[in-house]
Amino acid sequence: MAQNAQERLADDARWADTRRALALLLTRLGTADEVLFAVFNEQVAASPWTQEYGSVLGTFDLLRPGGGTALLETVKRIGSVFQTARHQRKVILLISDGNDTQTPAGDLVPSLPYEIGSRIENTMGESRRRLLREVAIQGARDAVRKSDAVLYAIGIGTRSGVPVDISLLEGLTKESGGYTEPLRSPSQIAGAVERICDELQSQYVLTFEPGHNDGKYHQIRVRTKDTRLKVRARAGYTAAVGP
Repeated sequence: MAQNAQERLADDARWADTRRALALLLTRLGTADEVLFAVFNEQVAASPWTQEYGSVLGTFDLLRPGGGTALLETVKRIGSVFQTARHQRKVILLISDGNDTQTPAGDLVPSLPYEIGSRIENTMGESRRRLLREVAIQGARDAVRKSDAVLYAIGIGTRSGVPVDISLLEGLTKESGGYTEPLRSPSQIAGAVERICDELQSQYVLTFEPGHNDGKYHQIRVRTKDTRLKVRARAGYTAAVGP
């Protein structure tokens, strides 16, 4: 991620801010809570579920930033692991700039100038890139749906000229009942984590008996009689299969 000495200094400071936020998160957990710690660049690696919170910080200290960002594939893989979690209430906290470097961007256009005869080939290439990206995004969304986890994303840019892809992160978080919080400075990560923890400890849990057992995704909507209130809730659920 860091290309020269100056950028390395900036990354080191960003890394320290992230560690402080992670340490804060661990202090807010209950004694019965479980944690799965995952890191990713072009690949993803994850710990088993654990209640040994100290081991998480120890693992973090062994990491060195570098490489690309396989964000969508990571969300897809981690979401599937959450199906094995012991507790019913589950949360995924994602810290990233949201720029998936392993999936082609959906707005790529042919480079100019190009020959007239190559227009069709370039257009087909653009369509294929857009399709691959849509498939990757949908795969990540499906994984979050099936995980039954609420997904929160803290958007932190890497360096000058690399902004946070807020659109992609919001596309993953809103449907789960979570939200995306883009930051202007890495020093704001701890505050963002604090707000997420406060929200998790002040939520209402509403339950109902679903009328489906078909294994499919079904949309739901939560409203209040007071139109001045805004409700953030899960947009649907994946029904169980069988009786």
